[in-house]
Amino acid sequence: GSVSATLDTMSPAAGSVIVGASTKVAIFKLTNTGSAAAKVTSVKMKRTGVSSDSTLNNVYLYNGDARLTDAASVASGMINFSDNSGIVTIPGNSSIALGVMVEVSATANVSETLGVMLTDVVVDGVAVAGLPISGAQQTVVAAPNGMSSVSFGTTLPSGSNNVDPQAEYVVWQNTVSVGSRDALLSSIRFRQLGSVSTSDLKNFRLMVDGTQVGTAVESVNSNQYVEFTFATPITMKAGSRIVKLVADIVGGSNKTFAFSVQQAVDAMFWDSQLNVVIAPTAFSAET
Repeated sequence: GSVSATLDTMSPAAGSVIVGASTKVAIFKLTNTGSAAAKVTSVKMKRTGVSSDSTLNNVYLYNGDARLTDAASVASGMINFSDNSGIVTIPGNSSIALGVMVEVSATANVSETLGVMLTDVVVDGVAVAGLPISGAQQTVVAAPNGMSSVSFGTTLPSGSNNVDPQAEYVVWQNTVSVGSRDALLSSIRFRQLGSVSTSDLKNFRLMVDGTQVGTAVESVNSNQYVEFTFATPITMKAGSRIVKLVADIVGGSNKTFAFSVQQAVDAMFWDSQLNVVIAPTAFSAET
């Protein structure tokens, strides 16, 4: 079999992106016609449009709502992702939607245009057919008056605490400040750190102002993340919202754990009126 690339039908059309916001600028469909799974080990893209490398702070790859990579920067107009163990695997006789999320710099100039061109994809050591492919161009615009904002404060618990096995222990807590008007939370994911195993903490629940939102997650995934995705986004009312991640401690004697929101794009907030992503701030307070 072979793997080919096309522009996905859900790829964003030409439009606007707000200064300082995050947005998907392109979605590429990678189709595997073979019966065996195909491992993507390299993805290369070119920045397009009338803009500079510094217009894009960070670039990420997604498979649907799942982030596949850490941030990549733009150097001489090029964006490179490489992982010999596999950025993503395409099942046999199937396809994936490879989304490109960008963070637009807060110092970007209004009226700049930006986009990405997929120039090279390597799957099991073989180049993918159908390249290059370009996504539509987006125009940078100023943030309108009254746009919502989201800021994280200090994360709890802090320091080293000795805890016994117990139910509903708060493994992460933060006071999230929502400014101007309500924001919508469509997904959030937490990275499990420390020496505990995936079986030591169970039954994760996300709480907003004391009320559980979404469905409980049984355990961390193979990448050590606990992920919550909401088909109907959660309304975060303007003001201070207390967000908690609670879990049942069932094992892990003499082991350690901590939870962290690793990247700004791991907490997807939207302005409730503009339908655009809001980049949360104050992640320096994360522990």
